[in-house]
Amino acid sequence: LLFTDNITVTPNIPQQVKAGEEFVAEVTIDKGNYSGFAKIQMELPEGFTATEENSSGGSFTFINQTVRIIWMSIPSDPSYKISYKVKVAPEATGSKAINGNFSFVTDNVKQNITVPTSNIEVISDNVVAETTTTTSETPAATEQATSSLVCT
Repeated sequence: LLFTDNITVTPNIPQQVKAGEEFVAEVTIDKGNYSGFAKIQMELPEGFTATEENSSGGSFTFINQTVRIIWMSIPSDPSYKISYKVKVAPEATGSKAINGNFSFVTDNVKQNITVPTSNIEVISDNVVAETTTTTSETPAATEQATSSLVCT
C-alpha cells in the first residue's frame, strides 16, 4: 500500500495458483478527488497471459507481458477496482512476481506510484512419478529365446 498525493494502489492477487489454471487479479485505486489522465501497468511473468475483466472505463491492452489500462479521465468515484483474468501456462512452476506502476499527472508533472509486488507460487498439478527401468524379458521374448534354443 503506497501513498502519493493521497492516492493509494492496493493489489489483490492470490498467493498460490495451479499451473494451467486461471485467477482474477484485482487492483483497488483510492484516488480521492484526483481527476484527469491516469495509467496502470502490471508486468506479468513469462507463461502468464491476461484478458480484460473490468477496466472501469479505461482502455485495456495486454502486450509483451504487460497489462496496461489507460484513462483519459480517471473514474469520478473516489475509489474503484480494476480486474483482469490471468491464465497460467501448464508448464509454469515456481515462485513468480507481479510488479506494476500507476501513473498520473498533477500540476503538469507526471507522478508514478510503484504498485507493491505480489509474489505468487505456481504449483504443478502434474506429479512426476519416478519410474525404474528393468531388464527382465517379456513372456514373448522368453518364449522366443526358448524356441531359439530348442531349434538349435
